[in-house]
Amino acid sequence: MRTLLLSFISLVFFSASALADNGLMRIKSAHNVKSTADRLEKALTMKGMTVFARIF
Repeated sequence: MRTLLLSFISLVFFSASALADNGLMRIKSAHNVKSTADRLEKALTMKGMTVFARIF
């Protein structure tokens, strides 16, 4: 029973830490929100992508 309990606790602990790292990066922009969104939309459009909506 003790081994089962320790296994369960380990599983919960390690799965929670794996979920915390979702791969997102946060980079502070030197520009305001509108300017950053404009620049991102321009870069995506130049690559042939379509921006369907912008939500602020």
